[in-house]
Parts: sequence; structure tokens; C-alpha cells
Amino acid sequence: MPAILPAFLTPKHHHFGLAISRTSLRGIEVLGGKVRATVHVPIEEGVFQDGILLDKPRFLNHLKELLVKGKFTTNYVVVCFSEIYAYTREYKMPKIDFHEVREAVSWHVKDLFPFPESDLYYDWRLLDQNEKEYTLSVVAVQRKLLDFQVAALIEAGLKPLGFQPGATAVSKLLTLKDNQYALIAEINRVGAYVTLVRGGNSLFTTVVHVAPQEAENVFFTNISQTVSEITTYYQNKGILREVAKIPVLLTGELANDAFPGKLSPYIKQPMQVLKTPLNDPGFNKAYAVAQTEISKPDDKNNINLLPPQIQMQYEQEQAQAFYKTLLIRANIVIFLICLFAIGSFVIFKFEQQQLDARVKRLRQNVESRKTSTQELLLLNSQAKNIIALDPLKKTPRDKLAVLVNLLPESITILQWAYDDSTLQFELEGIAPGRSDLILLKQKLETSEEFAKVNLPLDSFAIPENIHFKLDFTVK
Repeated sequence: MPAILPAFLTPKHHHFGLAISRTSLRGIEVLGGKVRATVHVPIEEGVFQDGILLDKPRFLNHLKELLVKGKFTTNYVVVCFSEIYAYTREYKMPKIDFHEVREAVSWHVKDLFPFPESDLYYDWRLLDQNEKEYTLSVVAVQRKLLDFQVAALIEAGLKPLGFQPGATAVSKLLTLKDNQYALIAEINRVGAYVTLVRGGNSLFTTVVHVAPQEAENVFFTNISQTVSEITTYYQNKGILREVAKIPVLLTGELANDAFPGKLSPYIKQPMQVLKTPLNDPGFNKAYAVAQTEISKPDDKNNINLLPPQIQMQYEQEQAQAFYKTLLIRANIVIFLICLFAIGSFVIFKFEQQQLDARVKRLRQNVESRKTSTQELLLLNSQAKNIIALDPLKKTPRDKLAVLVNLLPESITILQWAYDDSTLQFELEGIAPGRSDLILLKQKLETSEEFAKVNLPLDSFAIPENIHFKLDFTVK
């Protein structure tokens, strides 16, 4: 994928590490820097011969057993195979563009290895460079060794992302400076190999064969002799100095804390067991490839012997996955934009409704104030009319004053009533005698203010303390 694209748009693959030897399968999955799963499955005799897979059905059964026991969270895998089947050569060439190095190496593969180029999978890694030339480490393996394994891995449902020889993988576990050398001795039940490494790069590997029922001291002597031959050869070439200080790091299924003591009579150089967080040297190769970063075969800093046809297939799948991922995430972005737009619209409409409601209330308040003002003005106008008409209004107040003057002092008024509509007074009271009552009636009738005096005759039924009612109108 183009390097200019953001990392979050390109699919990432998590993988587990698988070390395949003639006698066993070892798998490790590392998540977040911690070992999540480890599994060891022995391989039956006869499944491999000289590194070539002969019995595919049995190998598939072993792979399936590994997957069942390991319960790995991914089907992507990086494979480490035995170093004894790989060939490593140092090659110097004139300095050219990096994109042309692989083609230039292909011209000399037949000179570097005892096989035609068509029979090999090979890769190179940059060891050093100066103004004039590159120093490369070229690693190759016969195609027939990997092709059968690749087919079996794919049939088992796995997706191999890389293949590395054992020493190449284990050398990545070392913390050596670029110009610092060390020897890696992998010791297994069926043999051993010794590899010279510089920094994180393997330079040369020699196999130590072990015969059936071979005595331990003979095996140790052969390992010591191999270490001596490698160091002497590179010392004579002027590459190694102070050979006695070059450390020997022990790994493999037989390596343990007791081994440096066993080998010390044979090897005088400093020795130690190469350990990982798993603390089991037999899993070092699997752990190394489980931790390795995935790189294409054309990466100048790593070795990956993945067959080119598998790489092309992955590149096609990656392109499809990339565009699928891009489409999905673009749709997510579009959805979020639409969601934001809809949310903004809803908020806008809500605010608009709130504003319209406030405007409506304000208008109602204004209208109500107009109505109140008009009512107040009307009331004020009516009040002015009332004030203007007040002097013209006729009330019983003046008539009452006249009536008080007409009443004899002996008569007591209990209550009175006045009807505006008929201008009629009604009086109710007590008179001491008939003469007092007659006197009141005569005064009212002769008054210029009143008329139509009506005094019922039954008011004279008793001679004294007469309770009476009478009515009269105002003229």
C-alpha cells in the first residue's frame, strides 16, 4: 500500500510463531509483549527426511493438534525452519540503487550457491555499506523444502507470512552492537549447528552431526571443534579479533543451565544459555519469529524466504482488504457526517421552535398590553364622563334631609328604602299614637318634595305604639 496513506487505513496482521524441526512443532503467541500460548507437538519419525516433507497427512494431523492445543487467536504465522537446510553467504557488490539489488543478486546466485536459481528461494540483508560497495548477507533454501510445508500450512487453514532459518531468527534476540560478534550454538537431540553472528545478522553456519548412540563427550568435542574452525577461519580473514572473548550463546531443546558447565572443558570462551521471558531455550526460535516484525522479501534489513507466489497472493488480498477497509471506514465517516448534519438540523429546528414560541409569547404580551391600554383608556374616558355627569345625578341625599325635618320628634324610624327607578321611599317605624301618625302623613302631603303618600288604614287599628309602614314618591 502507498506509504503516504495513514496507518489506520491499512489492515494490520497479528501472527504467532512456529518453529518446525525434524522432530517437533513448537508454537508461541505473544500478545502485548506477554506470552499468551505455548504448545509443543512431537513429530513422528518418517514425516521428514533431509528436511523434505514426505508424509503430508501425518504432518497435517500434527498441525491440527498444535492449533487445537494452542487455541491461537490468529491464523497468520511466521515459520522458523532448521538452519541446517539454509545456506548463508556474504556477498560484496558495487553500490547501486536498492531497488536494483535483488536483480543484481539474482545474477550471481548460481555462483554463491551449489544450485540453480530456479531451485532456490533466496533473500538478502544489508550488513554494511561504504561509498563504493554494499556488504550483503544472502540466505537461500531449496524450494522443495518449503513448497511442501507451505502447501500443508495453507491446507491446515494457516496463512504463512514469512520463513526464516533458525540462526537468522535467534540472532534477533541478541542485544549486540553492530560491530560485535557472537556464536550461537543450537543443541538438539538430533544434532547441533553453530552460527557466527554480527549485530543482529547471521554470517556463517556450520552443522554438527550426531550419530546414534554417540557419546556425550564426542558430541561436545565436535561442537568445540566447530566453534574453533569458525573462529579460526574468520580470524585468518582478519574479521575476528580477540577470539577468546567472543561469547558462545547456547539455545535449543537440550540447552539448560547445566550445559555451560558441561561444555567448559571443551570450549574456553564465555558461555551462557540464551533465555527469553518463556525461560525455555527449546522455544527460542518460535519466540523469535513470534516477536519479529512482518516484512516483505525485498526489505533490506530482514530475511524472509516466503515464496514469491504467496507474497503476490497476499499483496492482492491486502489490496482488496485495503480498499474494503477504506470503503467501510469512508462509509463510517460519511455516516458520522450525515449523523452530525441531522443532529445539527434537529438542534436548529428545536432552537427555531423555541425562538418562534418566544416570539409568539412576546407578541401575545404586546397584544395583551395593547388591550389593557385600550381598556384603561376606555375606563379613563368613562371615568371622565362619570365625573362630568356626577353633578347631574339625582340621589336621595337631599330628599332625606327634607324628610328628617318633616318627621315629628315622637316618631321613631326603624328602616327606610329608596327605589331609584320609581323614585319611591318606603318608611317603617313606630308612632306613639294615631295623632302623631296623621301629623306625619299631613306633613308629607303638604311638602313640596313628596307626593302620593300611602298609609294603610290598618296602621290605625291600635290607638298607641303603632307599628306602621308608608310609602311616597319624590316629585
